[in-house]
Amino acid sequence: IQDAIAHRLEQIAAESKGFEAKYGMKFAAYKQRWDSENTPTDFSYESENDYLRWESLETRRARLESLRTPVP
Repeated sequence: IQDAIAHRLEQIAAESKGFEAKYGMKFAAYKQRWDSENTPTDFSYESENDYLRWESLETRRARLESLRTPVP
C-alpha cells in the first residue's frame, strides 16, 4: 500500500506543478489571492474550476501523507 500512496503522491505533485506553472505561484499563495477576491479573472469558470481541482489535490495530498509510514 505504501507504493500505491507514493505513486498517487507523485501524480498529485505533477498535476499541482501544472497549476503552479499556469498561475506562477504555489497553492497557498493562490488561495490567499482567491480569498481576497481582488482579482477579477478569478471569477471565470476556468479559474474557479482550477481552484476547486487544485484545492482537492492539496487536500488529498495531505491525507495521503498522513497515511505514509516513516521509512526507518
